[in-house]
Amino acid sequence: MPRKSRMALLGYYGRHNFGDDLMINALCRRLSSPEREVRVFTGDPYLTDILPADVSVRPRSPWQLLTALAWCDTFIMAGGTIFHDSYKAEIRRNYVKHLWAYALLLGLARLLGKTVRMIGVGIGPLSTRAARAPSRLALRTAASLHVRDTSSAEEVQRLLPRSTAPVLVGQDLAFLARDHLNRVGQAVQPENRLGLSILDMSQFLDDASANQFWTGLAEAVSDAMDTDPSLQLTLFCYWTAPGRPNDFDPAQAFLDMLAPDCRDRVHLAAYDGDIEPIIEETARCRGIVATRFHAAVVSWLVGRPTAVVCYNRKVRDFADQVNLPEARRFAGDQPLDADAVRHALKGLLSPAPAALDTGTDGTMTDRLDDALGVA
Repeated sequence: MPRKSRMALLGYYGRHNFGDDLMINALCRRLSSPEREVRVFTGDPYLTDILPADVSVRPRSPWQLLTALAWCDTFIMAGGTIFHDSYKAEIRRNYVKHLWAYALLLGLARLLGKTVRMIGVGIGPLSTRAARAPSRLALRTAASLHVRDTSSAEEVQRLLPRSTAPVLVGQDLAFLARDHLNRVGQAVQPENRLGLSILDMSQFLDDASANQFWTGLAEAVSDAMDTDPSLQLTLFCYWTAPGRPNDFDPAQAFLDMLAPDCRDRVHLAAYDGDIEPIIEETARCRGIVATRFHAAVVSWLVGRPTAVVCYNRKVRDFADQVNLPEARRFAGDQPLDADAVRHALKGLLSPAPAALDTGTDGTMTDRLDDALGVA
């Protein structure tokens, strides 16, 4: 009887981030097979509860990672945007240390004769030499690269112009859950509710711009809730890691910006390690203004009208992939304009929004299979 193939999956999983946990859930369901053994590394044990029973979940520790390198046939970096330098300077300098850690781990896997693959990843932007060096080293280890957008593929080409490893352009790994998200969107009746996903912009902008960034959005949302006294608001907290700069503080700060008579109609939807309630809360909204990347993906895939704040290139790339109208794209490099938001909200909250085509080009699974080397 042939030995099962052994896959070790590394990503930002089990770190109280809804988007990352949605991706690993969808990927493991795709990979679950009697012919494969799959091992996933997690920052917190709760991840065990949302993955298939035949997937082995291990602590994300140096010892477990080194043990997996001896155990596995294929070492896979799956999903997310690890190799980038889009933070502002003082944060970026420290982040480069993490890039070197990933690069050296992938390099060790290659030296040990393991097949290294990257799937569903976003690469870039990479504007500094300090970040490009470890990123280039990491990408050189990969036998195949499956990126989620054309901008990432172009970034790979700039870093490795003579590489012979195939670069396959697909979509984010969350699209593997497309059918399930579509079904939830069809089953859940939307309420008179607007959804918002915001985050701390001080990671990316100077203090003055970050402090004023959400003022225009708060003004426009307050006006919409004042015009329609039955309109509810859901503030989504996708990243809820305790003791880290999570989404709770930005959500509270935004709540404090709203007109006082609106605040009793605001609901907080915080990720608690169970992905299903967040998906259902999204489906209850008539429309979503999404800053976090996976807030946009999930809103789109449950079929709700979506606007995005392009704080990072990946959000703009997603908007391009799904042909989101320019009026529903807000720049992330300056405070939001209240009039532009008002205009977008009218479309998001229209009585009968146009049906959304949440399909893909039909090649997502095939490209993923090619990148993984599975049939």
